[in-house]
Amino acid sequence: MWFKYPLIIVSLWLLSLAQHSFVSFVNIGVSTPDLVFILFFLLIFFDKTGQGVFTAVIAGLFSDVFLPSYFGISIVSLFFLYFLGQLINYFFEKRRSDYLIFYFITIFSLSFILYNLLLYLFSIIFNFDFNLSWGNGVSLVYSLIIACLGFYFWIKFSKHKKEDDNQLKLL
Repeated sequence: MWFKYPLIIVSLWLLSLAQHSFVSFVNIGVSTPDLVFILFFLLIFFDKTGQGVFTAVIAGLFSDVFLPSYFGISIVSLFFLYFLGQLINYFFEKRRSDYLIFYFITIFSLSFILYNLLLYLFSIIFNFDFNLSWGNGVSLVYSLIIACLGFYFWIKFSKHKKEDDNQLKLL
């Protein structure tokens, strides 16, 4: 499983490049989906191996590259969201599997809103340009749709993998 770390780095790098080059042309109003945040959230939501801190640092790194502020603000924000997510999972672990999609949508929405609020608070403290507007709500809905598609494919892939693991192996 050594290849998961380079795979996370390359995936986040490609999504960061796509987000700031190609995706800016398929916006709704002034809003674009935050692809780096979507992949970060999917990785920490389904994290069973403890690579969440690594994922938070790498996703924050690629978000900070395009953020017009001091370096490290996204890293700190995503790091905080990772630990908040772990705390929520600890308290709601038993109820999590009952309605997984509703749990995912709720936690994703709250995390996205909190991430934007943290960036806004940092923009006030460090005096850089980041605004809260109706565009953030549109971006939330846009990102949530893409995240739900990613959630569906993640669940489909993991169920397929589990079915393969239950097969009789003769060798």
